[in-house]
Amino acid sequence: MTLMSEKTIVIELDGKKTIVLALVLAIGVFSFYGYITALFAFISPSQGLPLDITDLATYDPGDNPKPSFSRGDTVQIKVTVEKATDYYYYQAYYYYQAYYYYPAYYYYDFVGETSYKVIVTVMDSKDRPVFIDSYETTISPGESIQTSFSYAIPTGASTGTYKIRAMAWSDWLPDGIALAPEAMGITFEVT
Repeated sequence: MTLMSEKTIVIELDGKKTIVLALVLAIGVFSFYGYITALFAFISPSQGLPLDITDLATYDPGDNPKPSFSRGDTVQIKVTVEKATDYYYYQAYYYYQAYYYYPAYYYYDFVGETSYKVIVTVMDSKDRPVFIDSYETTISPGESIQTSFSYAIPTGASTGTYKIRAMAWSDWLPDGIALAPEAMGITFEVT
């Protein structure tokens, strides 16, 4: 055999090989599904978080609320984040004392400043990401901060319904955690 000789490799799949291939594919799909499920569990909301996204809206450059834009327009995205001062959390079990059952309540007190990152993503009408931006700031208890982002719609952009999601995180993954219970989402039209 020389380096220049060519050999054809033929793979024949009989019943046993087909079963083994199907099992390997099933394990791969199961592993990928487990990874995605774990990722979403990691970013799912939990109770007792200090921040809340209270408003998400689109505006034209003149600061007028606007739900529809043309290609080439600039969309102003405004996100309002608020920090709680305290938060009551009801635990589902009761404790027993002197023939009475009492519900257990937990109280979170959010003191001090919290640094957070507002992350905004825009998906086009075909669910493709077309814009992502973030802004990092610090908020005090009881304070409400509005952050503004600008997205220039390309002249060749697809038309239809675009989706915006806003999140409040401590940092980017894998170092960050969600600081608001859930992402807020809205849509706008591109004509």
